[in-house]
This record gives sequence, C-alpha cells and structure tokens, in this order.
Amino acid sequence: MRIIVPCITTMLHPQTAAWATANGAELWPLLPGRDYAYFELLREIWERDPGDTMIVEHDMVPAPGMTQEMADCPYLWCSSPYTVGTGVEITDGLGCVKFAGLLKQASPDLMRRVGEIDDDGLPARDWRRLDTRISRMLRHLGYRPHLHASATHLHDYRERP
Repeated sequence: MRIIVPCITTMLHPQTAAWATANGAELWPLLPGRDYAYFELLREIWERDPGDTMIVEHDMVPAPGMTQEMADCPYLWCSSPYTVGTGVEITDGLGCVKFAGLLKQASPDLMRRVGEIDDDGLPARDWRRLDTRISRMLRHLGYRPHLHASATHLHDYRERP
C-alpha cells in the first residue's frame, strides 16, 4: 500500500513528518496558493496508481498500527475518524483514509466527476470541499467508509488558519 502525505511544506506538522518517516510514507509537496493542487494529486493517484493508497494529511497522526490494519483490511474505503477544533467528529474526511485499488478500478471516473462538483459554495476542484465531495460521490455509488480507530488531528485552530 502506498502512503502519501500531501502537504504544503511550511504547514507540515512535525509529528506528522516524524510519523511519515517512521512509516515509509511519501511526502507530496503541494504548492501554496494553488487551491486545485490537492485535487490534481488525488486525481493522479486515482487514475494512474492502481494499488491501494492511504492518505494522511499534513496535520494528522494515525493510531498505532493503523497503516498495517488498513493495508490488511478487505474494505474498499477505510477511514480513521478524527475530531476538529469545533468538537465535531469527521468520519468521511481525508485526514487518514484508504482507497483500495479495487475501488479505483470499479469507479475509474470518480475523481473526474468529483472535479465537476461546484454546487456547495466553492469552485470545482477546490481543496476545501474535496472530502465532502468524494464522500458524497462514494455514498451515491453505495459505498460507506469502514471505520477504524481514531486518528489524532494536530491542527491548532488558534494558531494557524
């Protein structure tokens, strides 16, 4: 399973960076100011990388053993819930998620279709709605995330946007 940490380098949390190094994850730099860079990365992974992919965002640390647990899990869409600063638990987010290769093969045009959604207040392909747009599309196709142990969300909303 390929593990990718998409990040704007200046926003990469030190604990996430340490986790990535210890777990063989690939840091994938995104250029600041490009609201579509995250979408472009996910579309490339979806369309060109046939295997299982785990995404761990720049301010997340998966629970111990989560990489292997998700790699071994037979479900096509796995997620580690996490709590954001407002106290809301996110279950369908991209913070720590696995998309199985079989899911990508079953829905090869999913990211193209996600990239066309613009009915929720932000432009199509904008990073701020990718999680909800991907979730909405997968749920529409009949998928539900298989939930694993919670991940730690390190973003301090008092310090950074």
